[in-house]
Amino acid sequence: RTIVEIGGYRVAWVGVAENDDGKNICPVVQWGDSQGYLKNLNVSWSNTDHGRGPTGTAIKTGKPVVVKYIEFDPKWEIWRENALRHGFRSSISLPLIVAGHPFAALVIFSGETRAFDANAVKLLSDLANDLSYGIATLRAEVERKKVEKEYRLLASVIEQANEGIFLFNSEGVIQYVNPAAETITGRPPNDMLGRNIQTLEEIEPNRELYKAFLGDTPGGKQLASHFQYVRHDNVTFELDVVTWPV
Repeated sequence: RTIVEIGGYRVAWVGVAENDDGKNICPVVQWGDSQGYLKNLNVSWSNTDHGRGPTGTAIKTGKPVVVKYIEFDPKWEIWRENALRHGFRSSISLPLIVAGHPFAALVIFSGETRAFDANAVKLLSDLANDLSYGIATLRAEVERKKVEKEYRLLASVIEQANEGIFLFNSEGVIQYVNPAAETITGRPPNDMLGRNIQTLEEIEPNRELYKAFLGDTPGGKQLASHFQYVRHDNVTFELDVVTWPV
């Protein structure tokens, strides 16, 4: 909106480079296109005729493409008639780049020929860079929230599991135990966290169990074992134990 209303251009739009079979460029946001120019736009970043226009070229090369005269420039051949009918006389296509890879383009149409001089190109390129950074930041935030949601879901499942779960590092220091581990062992989590799993128990059968936790994962293999366990209230029961590397 700022580009159109403050900059005085006719239309500004952003097209995302899709990774579909046709490598289409899909308009996702625009301002100024009240007559529906973008509605049936057929433009891509493929190596076909529809991918050799200014916008497809900008996305493929990662460099701005300025067209001073839409009426005569061969890059506009496919779309020229429709563009002139909408009053477009010059254009600029600016790639939006994240981590060195163009993923979209900011495209601006002007009703004047030669509307984009060197100063305008620099200013609009800086704007495109800011837009790229903003989009990358928003995408990262969305992905972070998605991962956090998945972690919370996983944590909820682990917390509610009936099986006792221990997480310990390569030195055997316990990082996490779930509530079921306390029910099974009779030990509260605070009594286990931060302690080495090999020195956790003094009772002989239990000591062998905890020592086995580290020894049962050679070469990162998942192994199952069966043990007797003596709880602090002297209740003895059988445990099936699975150890696996994370």
